[in-house]
Amino acid sequence: MHALKTCVLWALCLTSATAKYLVSYNASAGDDPSVLGLLNLNGWHREDWPKGQSQNSSVYFKTATDPEGVPAAHVHKSADFTRAEYHILKDKTVVDMTYYIGYKVRFDAVDYQTFVWQWKNYDGSSVEADNVPAVLTFRKDADDSNYHTIVLQVNPSAKDGGALVVWSKALSMGRTYTFGLVVNTSQSSGYIQLYFNGALATMTDASGQKTQKLAGNFFPGGGSANSSPKIGLYGNGLNDKGAAACDSYIYNVIVGTTLANIADIPGVVD
Repeated sequence: MHALKTCVLWALCLTSATAKYLVSYNASAGDDPSVLGLLNLNGWHREDWPKGQSQNSSVYFKTATDPEGVPAAHVHKSADFTRAEYHILKDKTVVDMTYYIGYKVRFDAVDYQTFVWQWKNYDGSSVEADNVPAVLTFRKDADDSNYHTIVLQVNPSAKDGGALVVWSKALSMGRTYTFGLVVNTSQSSGYIQLYFNGALATMTDASGQKTQKLAGNFFPGGGSANSSPKIGLYGNGLNDKGAAACDSYIYNVIVGTTLANIADIPGVVD
């Protein structure tokens, strides 16, 4: 009973504070995932989703409950289906700004190269060399047993071949984790930071140096085009041959302009 009361109070508190944030999703408050932005779906082996067709049992991103009955957005894509994501702040991000993105999530099934968060480039002049300046994605475990190791991969130079894994962590399926991403969009002094389960992560840059603020250009379009975040599930498996079925549960998402914004999700910032 105490846990239920705490959950209700937290939901009411976060809902009343929504105006503080650029974007806020709270499953416990009954939010619809559409508050996150534009729903992106892709079908069998990257096929475009039919215009006007809603999500179905093969790909969806909808508020439900996790296997323990806790309110969450259930994100699902069936085997060989490609994408169930929300595009956040589409065409609204700007240069020389710091964006703070926090979320609480549980992964129940993932596959090789499953993207769960992207900071994606939409500048036509640089997208071929730097399609995704930063991404959280899954890779093979150290013991080759599965694909449950999440990595932060970045392209700080905005050049073809510049992608670099700067942080990794083996996760357990069915457990809840928190992530906080900080992206500064300056062309000359941009950077990215990562908070994992409340702690500021230490990354490794291209020279092998350890850092908690990795420098780079994470807004390749400058003032002419933008990069913006996407969250959910995306991927087509090993060698692009089709992925296994994937499922995650997202409890909270906040996008703001201060660290205090994402600290409003318990566990994102200690």
